[in-house]
Amino acid sequence: MNINYFREFLVLADCSNYMEAADRLFINQSNLSKHIISMEKELGVQLFDRTSRKVVLTRFGNLMIPYAQAISSAQVDYESAINNEREAMRGRVTVGTISGISQYHISEILQAYEESVKNGYIRLLENDTKDMILQVRQGKYDAAFAMLPDDTPIPDGMEYIPYLRDTLLAIFPVDHPLAAQEIIHLNQLKDETFILMTEDTPLYTMTVNACKSAGFSPKISYICQRIDSVLDLVTKGMGISLLTRGHTLTPPDCDPLDTPAFVTRPITPAINTKLGLYYRSDYELTPAARHFVKCVRETIEAGMKVPELER
Repeated sequence: MNINYFREFLVLADCSNYMEAADRLFINQSNLSKHIISMEKELGVQLFDRTSRKVVLTRFGNLMIPYAQAISSAQVDYESAINNEREAMRGRVTVGTISGISQYHISEILQAYEESVKNGYIRLLENDTKDMILQVRQGKYDAAFAMLPDDTPIPDGMEYIPYLRDTLLAIFPVDHPLAAQEIIHLNQLKDETFILMTEDTPLYTMTVNACKSAGFSPKISYICQRIDSVLDLVTKGMGISLLTRGHTLTPPDCDPLDTPAFVTRPITPAINTKLGLYYRSDYELTPAARHFVKCVRETIEAGMKVPELER
């Protein structure tokens, strides 16, 4: 039996009218009628009562409903799975990334992959680290460039390709009294107003924990979803922040004169982070994803030059 007949059966059962069902299915009434009759002959029962102007489900038709729904749903699922795998075979990978791909030169790694495959492309999704790790774990992302505190263990079931180490800096408006100091002790910030990233980001957690270790809880005036928003508010004198060095660098393709006016200073005790590619170790990657991971590893091991950041 043609599996598409089950979907046609469900539409006719919902409409109770051949003309309306045929219009919804984009076929003519004659073909729809032939398909339903073919189903009935193969099953050996009548699915619809055609004694009135409307078609009405028989007892056997009502019995068929849940099975037709299950078959139609399975068809949608397997067609989607096959299409996704076909796309993956063609070179598509879904990759999560932190913000600041230019400052961290992640875009150059992505470019190296695209140049190594024919018809390959990357679906790049910017997200916070916590959610990206979850998306990788659930198989929704093939891999993710994520940043975590330097002492964070690799999550269970994950592989990690180390890329860069970074450190948090204090970010001040240019006219802030502390901007003149060479190094900032965290306890000097106890009376400051902080501008932070959202609560579910490692930057927020690292900042709050560092302040508490220094003996105070930060007074938070603004919570932002984007790094550039944090920097803009700092520039306008709305508060201070702690951000990684990479996030404060001028993107390679930008004019330094167009960047906000702020001052960065190292802090003590130092708060270090690590950036790398995470992917699942307990799951068979698609051919495209395996090639992407291999390309990332080879590009990093070749010794990419990243100004002002530590490899």
